[in-house]
Amino acid sequence: MKSFNRFTSLILLSVLLLGGGTLHACAKPKTPDWVLNRVSDDNYYIGIGYAPKVKKSKAHYDLAAQNALNDLASEISVTISASNLMITIEDDKQLKDDFTSIIKARAQKDIEGYEKVASYEDRKGCWVYYRLSKAQYAATQARKRRLAVETAKTFYVAAQEAERKMDYKTAIIDYAKSLDAVKAYLNEQILVTIDSVEINLTQVAYRRSYDLLNSLQLKSVRNQVTCKMGESIPESDLVCFLRTSSGEPMANFPVMITYSERSIQNANKMTDAEGKAAFVLPTVRSKKTMETVTFALDINKLLVESAVDFTVRRWLVQIPAHKVTMTVLVMKPSILIEATEQNLSKTVSHLMLAPMFEHLFLNAGYSVVTNREEADYILKITTNTTARSQAKGLYSTALNGHIQLYRKDRVIYDRFLNNIAGTQLDYIKAGLSAYEEGARQIEIRYFREFEEAIIKQ
Repeated sequence: MKSFNRFTSLILLSVLLLGGGTLHACAKPKTPDWVLNRVSDDNYYIGIGYAPKVKKSKAHYDLAAQNALNDLASEISVTISASNLMITIEDDKQLKDDFTSIIKARAQKDIEGYEKVASYEDRKGCWVYYRLSKAQYAATQARKRRLAVETAKTFYVAAQEAERKMDYKTAIIDYAKSLDAVKAYLNEQILVTIDSVEINLTQVAYRRSYDLLNSLQLKSVRNQVTCKMGESIPESDLVCFLRTSSGEPMANFPVMITYSERSIQNANKMTDAEGKAAFVLPTVRSKKTMETVTFALDINKLLVESAVDFTVRRWLVQIPAHKVTMTVLVMKPSILIEATEQNLSKTVSHLMLAPMFEHLFLNAGYSVVTNREEADYILKITTNTTARSQAKGLYSTALNGHIQLYRKDRVIYDRFLNNIAGTQLDYIKAGLSAYEEGARQIEIRYFREFEEAIIKQ
């Protein structure tokens, strides 16, 4: 009996020991202090990222790592000081904000040399802990800045050489590339030594771009041109010349025109060997008596060739450059009206549709002529009324006809008048009533269509 009790006791003791061992193995790991409390270190930037777990996926591991890098980057602060160059863009808030973003992004992107310190996960999510040596980061940024300055200096020297050769286009492009190379450091002084002279590179490169663009002079061959609405302005009338301040022609430089009425195609040209650029303005459509054409340097197109950052281009495009404006006097064309108006197949004693057209054309500023040689357009009207019915002492007719507008023997507008009704006490008066209704429709509807045809031909 004693043996049995001793054996039972041994079994119970073994179970308790085994059970205790199992409970110890299954206990939750202790949550690290870096998860519970924000870590700080004078020698390191710290980044800790968390992501909730996703069933049947491991994406949360990558998300936690990315969040840790973002957190690490957020610790790297950059002071945007009001350098002399940044002051030049003070008035443009959007431009200043764009450059500020570039400068801050420079300090935070391409983080190199960080290390993973630890990771932790529980049933709900996971954490990742990164750190980056502040000394190592500073050295990396110094190396990048040094390379950027060397690149900027190379472009600056090339720009100076191009300027000496009077190749202003290449000079402006290279000055722009020089500024682009150090755009992330515009809050700092970029001091370099060139020909034994120390200069603030960004300030001087910007000033030389400014001076070169301001030194170029545009002149148009005409101050004013007259054109009829619906016609084009030929290349011979839209000519400008680009020259240096000393009068030398500036070849292969982009110029453009803007037209006050609307945007036009082929508005950008390169100057030829004589510094000349010529344009065509197809179809003046304006109903105004005056429009303008402005010739200007196409600075944006010039800088696109340099492949510099959009923000840098937008900044340099704001440099005031010479423009020249030409006045376009818009005249309304002349109209000849030829009308055959019949009522019940008999010529009417007094025309009704032709006078309405003449009234509307004159009111709109057109001239109405009687000589074909003087006419820019010919309006042909052929109409007739027919009897339709009679009932209870009232007679009804229908006006039908064809109205065409010609421009140099070419039909630009074609309109049929179909069954415009007229009702009166006899057929003749009913026919005249139909003409009255036809004249009303011309006034409220068809004349507008005719004018649009002249404008849009």
